[in-house]
Amino acid sequence: MRKRLYANASPPGRDLANKEHLNEHLKEPYNNSIDNSLRATKSIASKSIEQQQVLQTMLRRMDPAYKRGKAESMADPLAHRIKKVMGLLRQKLSTDNFIEAAKHLDTLSPLDQIQFCENIEKLYRSGGEG
Repeated sequence: MRKRLYANASPPGRDLANKEHLNEHLKEPYNNSIDNSLRATKSIASKSIEQQQVLQTMLRRMDPAYKRGKAESMADPLAHRIKKVMGLLRQKLSTDNFIEAAKHLDTLSPLDQIQFCENIEKLYRSGGEG
């Protein structure tokens, strides 16, 4: 295999063409016109946004925490939901109020626990403070 002449392995003379092109543009007087040939169209922009959304979705689904949470929610949906609600309450409530809420939640039946979770989620989704 032939030894590379340059670190970036670009062919010689490539930079020379760019310098000539640059010099031609520098010779022209400055004008305030806009080159519309390089303008991005709406379809290209929307395609780029769609590609970014697909990439974000793929990366989120590859995240180990996302996979673990999904497996937990598939195994026991109510326990996973209660865990999320209790984490939310832990951030919002004082220690005494959180312990009181946890004790109250333990005394409820599963259907009442679901209703409790819905009420808490609705409260904090609407921007309410505990």
